[in-house]
Amino acid sequence: MTGHWVISATGVISAAGAGGEALHQALCAAAPLARPAGDDAPGLFTASLQDFKAKDYIQRRGLRDLSRTSQLACVAAFPLSRGLENADPVDVGVVLGTGWGCLESVVDFEWETCSLKPRFLNPLLFAETVPNVPAGQISIFFGWSGFSLTVSCSGASGLEALRDAVELLEEQRSPMVVAGGADAINVPALRVLQSDGKMASTAPSLPMGRDRNGIVGGEGACLLLLESADHAHGRGVQPLARLRATAGRSDGGGDGQTGPRSANIANVLRELLEQAELKASDVDLVASSADASPADGEEALALHEIFGEGADAPLVMTPKGILGESWGASGPLAAAAAIECMRTGQVPPRPQGFVTDPHLPPLRLPSETTNAQVRNAVVLARSAGGQASAVLLSSPGAC
Repeated sequence: MTGHWVISATGVISAAGAGGEALHQALCAAAPLARPAGDDAPGLFTASLQDFKAKDYIQRRGLRDLSRTSQLACVAAFPLSRGLENADPVDVGVVLGTGWGCLESVVDFEWETCSLKPRFLNPLLFAETVPNVPAGQISIFFGWSGFSLTVSCSGASGLEALRDAVELLEEQRSPMVVAGGADAINVPALRVLQSDGKMASTAPSLPMGRDRNGIVGGEGACLLLLESADHAHGRGVQPLARLRATAGRSDGGGDGQTGPRSANIANVLRELLEQAELKASDVDLVASSADASPADGEEALALHEIFGEGADAPLVMTPKGILGESWGASGPLAAAAAIECMRTGQVPPRPQGFVTDPHLPPLRLPSETTNAQVRNAVVLARSAGGQASAVLLSSPGAC
């Protein structure tokens, strides 16, 4: 990563609402948003968008026939589009990370083909069964024709999309890239995870805490506009943050289910700091990928190994304790939350009901909203298959 890349706009939709400010407020309130999924999924808890309708955010025809993931992605892209109205469409590319893609649409279409006569099939549903449809719908809806790319790597999908976006910028494939992630709640898939004992049996799930009890399914979308600092300056745009470094690697020795081991996460963090030409003591905040699964322990060990403990260690926040695990959207949502921490000078506390786990190394998880100058922030993401990904953001003053 050799360019001086900046984030000049964000688009956010999650269980906390729309926009980065709503996201930050929900995290600072520290009240987990998980609720029972409903009668069709007993014992399952999700942090979903209540009464979500894409038309409440975008007044355009055609949204109703899109999958929920595509709708979320387009809603997140809409705020970015308002700042790109005068841009040449070919100058804007799209890279979207998604863990589930349009899996639910695939299941729905399969059910229709098996239970209905051909003339009663919904042809629009078929169009939403291709994995890269959400990224394509963003490009279609907003006319961005630079390129359209989909990245799928479970919970690391969103940050891997940012990493790919940086590579495309460095290759000069396009001067601007809309990158991030989107995933909707997929109840049938969550039921499968529930049967494997990976989902929370009660709420909240409390990542990194003594009483963590499994994943809560979340949903949302978060997209970031990436470009060079010079390009943003030429457009008269003040950057929100500098994307200073990215890193990621897969743990080939993992079991493919519990996520990357601590050594792999620690190596990713070392590579990230080396690229950014920063010391561990320069990092003020870590947006953790902890999701209340057993893999939280591996991440805690890695963070402690790299950053240590005590007053000199960075503050740590756990967005998934409030928003749930939103897979492709989770990493970009954490990045947007870190940008809000830079803007407001306030770091969210750990979720309500959190009790420190004495078996994990001590991390600086504040018990209340903390005033702090956040100059450099690390955002982590991981997948059950062993992928660990990270980005390092610096405040606008570093741009």
